[in-house]
Amino acid sequence: GWLFQHISWIAAILDTAEPVVASAPHPRPAEKGFDIVLVPLASATTAKLELIIGEDKATTNPRAMIRDGVWPEIAKLEAGKRDAEVQATLTSLIAGAGLTNKDALSTAAFWQRKKRYCVCVTIPDGSDGDAARRALFDGYDAHASGPTAERRKAETFALNDLRAWM
Repeated sequence: GWLFQHISWIAAILDTAEPVVASAPHPRPAEKGFDIVLVPLASATTAKLELIIGEDKATTNPRAMIRDGVWPEIAKLEAGKRDAEVQATLTSLIAGAGLTNKDALSTAAFWQRKKRYCVCVTIPDGSDGDAARRALFDGYDAHASGPTAERRKAETFALNDLRAWM
């Protein structure tokens, strides 16, 4: 999964519409923490008032991994149970980038629920039809609720034999 994590880390940065400050990928396989934290930028020294947290999973059973592994983690984030970890990552990103609106960004992320999520999971090649992919992410809106789907991004990476490919 470590190689997949790096691939999805690169893809997440390249996939953003605006410049971002990004956390570094984990230095060790299966390290606990966030797979990626992104802070979109409004300017070179000012963050947009939102935070993107990514969960990437390489697995042979994507639905079970999402349901039993990802949704509980997002529920913890939404309930504020991992705020200290998020704040530590965010503080490091803010300091490293020299962002000037750190208090407003923290307020937005922790008090105004301006957290967004991106979940990426491996799937067998050929099983990536729209209906099948939607079914994988069933329940996303219940764990990261909100009036729009902007808070919830879902992606798949299709491979026939994940372990052999990696």
